[in-house]
Amino acid sequence: MASSSVSSSSTHHPWKYNVFLSFRGEDTRRSFTDHLHAALSQYGINTFIDDQLRRGQRISSELLQAIEESRGHKALPVFYNVEPSDVRNQRGSYREAFAKHEQVYQDNLEKVLKWRKALTLTFGLSGWDSRGRSKAERESGLEKLKVFSNKEIQDVLRISFDGLDDNEKYIFLDIACFYKGQDKDYVTKILESGGFFPRIGISILIEKSLITISDNKLYMHDLIQEMGWEVIQQQSIEVLDKHSRLWVNEDVIHGTEAVEGILLDLFALRDQLCFNVDVFTKMNKLRVLRFYFASIDGIWDYDLIRITYNDWYVRCKLHLSGDLKFLSKNLSYLCWHGYPLKSLPSNFHPGNLIELDMCFSRLEQPWEGNKSFPMLEFIELSYSQYLIKTPNFSEAPKFRRMILEDCTSLVKVHPSIGALKYLTVLNLTGCKNLKSFLSITHMESLQFLDLSGCSILKKFPEVQKNMKHLSSLILQGTSIKRLRSSIKHLNGLALLSLDNYKSLESLPSCVFKMKSLEGLFLLNCYRLKKLLEIEENMESLKSLYLDGTGLRKLPSSVKRLNGLVWLNLENCKDLARLPESVCKLTSLRYLTLSGCSELKKLPDDIGDLQC
Repeated sequence: MASSSVSSSSTHHPWKYNVFLSFRGEDTRRSFTDHLHAALSQYGINTFIDDQLRRGQRISSELLQAIEESRGHKALPVFYNVEPSDVRNQRGSYREAFAKHEQVYQDNLEKVLKWRKALTLTFGLSGWDSRGRSKAERESGLEKLKVFSNKEIQDVLRISFDGLDDNEKYIFLDIACFYKGQDKDYVTKILESGGFFPRIGISILIEKSLITISDNKLYMHDLIQEMGWEVIQQQSIEVLDKHSRLWVNEDVIHGTEAVEGILLDLFALRDQLCFNVDVFTKMNKLRVLRFYFASIDGIWDYDLIRITYNDWYVRCKLHLSGDLKFLSKNLSYLCWHGYPLKSLPSNFHPGNLIELDMCFSRLEQPWEGNKSFPMLEFIELSYSQYLIKTPNFSEAPKFRRMILEDCTSLVKVHPSIGALKYLTVLNLTGCKNLKSFLSITHMESLQFLDLSGCSILKKFPEVQKNMKHLSSLILQGTSIKRLRSSIKHLNGLALLSLDNYKSLESLPSCVFKMKSLEGLFLLNCYRLKKLLEIEENMESLKSLYLDGTGLRKLPSSVKRLNGLVWLNLENCKDLARLPESVCKLTSLRYLTLSGCSELKKLPDDIGDLQC
């Protein structure tokens, strides 16, 4: 690597050198660096060449003096015979060199880290690699790169953005404003519904290192995201009317017909924000609307979520006015946490809507009657305490997921949901006033069903035919009195949770014949006094949690659970003995018996277990 210092400076300073030339790597001394030095000298440019300093050494006083006597102090890094990917990914000799610099320059580590960041970012742009490009392309790229030392990194990053076509620019700006950290497949669907071509567009953005993929989520560097924001702000410096995407609080309240997306973190509001919802009548092009609580993302504990929301509600800085009579039919993503009305506008017919997210809303029913939602796939209305019933889904043929956690006033699920053949997730946990549940037989794609905390639900429907896709069934905390033998038709079930199933006295024998079952959870089923004999070998079952049950003993046939790894019997206060056959569970690694106060003796061969 060679570096040089060039700059126009005041002629009043007695500069000794025009350029200070430093190189690393013996191979460049007799090739690239030599030729560069000769060329500079040929044009009368007085050049100091550093052929004394070796890699990793501190700079001597003589060299420091030479640097001080050079015109200007701005560095241009030149990489010769170096793969751009090595710089971008910080690997190979490049990584080793920076590691040594960080050790040597402990007192100025911040500057080293800044150079690492800058070089990594700039070489992350594919346009910097001139190999395979025409002379005109190289000259054009060099003309842009000449300004690098005089502008912020933002201007350098803009080079790759300028090379995108309109489709790619739209996708890049949408990701920068709305979809950073979102699932790639999900974002692809939303962008496709808006008429874009994200499959090829996202691929090109990855090639240009403008975005990255990790765990199938879209990411971009903060500096690249800021460049995208700057692009949008420069669309019209003086006229806000041309801004297509709004995320600054003051801008949001002035939305115009040009607006395609709005983003507002309600938790981040520090000052009063008065928003007249009549402004939506102007926004015919609106594709994305997101009023959201960022502080709740990633929180799983309901009590903590409720406290966090209530705290926001008390100190709410958003004040709505006007009469919401219109929302754009072009919306593909509608997120409005804390939505203040009982229903959506009656004339709302979004043919492109894919997701509806209205957690903490005051909705009683999202819409009435039979409305067409041809693209709708996902609804989340969790913590909407006034929601009484779900809407009619007859005209939502692609609907896949519904999450209604802790909708405490919900009493009825519309029967149309039972006919949704593409539905994969149905979460009704904590809907404590739900009295009945419909048949699941025609939900042939259902994978996850959670009815936990539906405390007055007394009946689980018959399963009339095989359902091979349902892998998780959670019924903990319900009042269901009996688990029907038709559960055997759930022949793909991997997880069955019946924790806190207060009325459960016995399990149907078919449970221990379910060949896909991996986890069976019966915690605190205190009426459960015994398990039926296990008639078949069951290699799939890995976890059996019986904590807090009323079991007095285990059947000797427990040895047939020959794949069992976890056996939890904590606080089984009536458990008096374990069968000798427990010692034949050769896969068992964890056996918990704490709190089993009546258990006086363990099997003689218990020491043979590997747990």
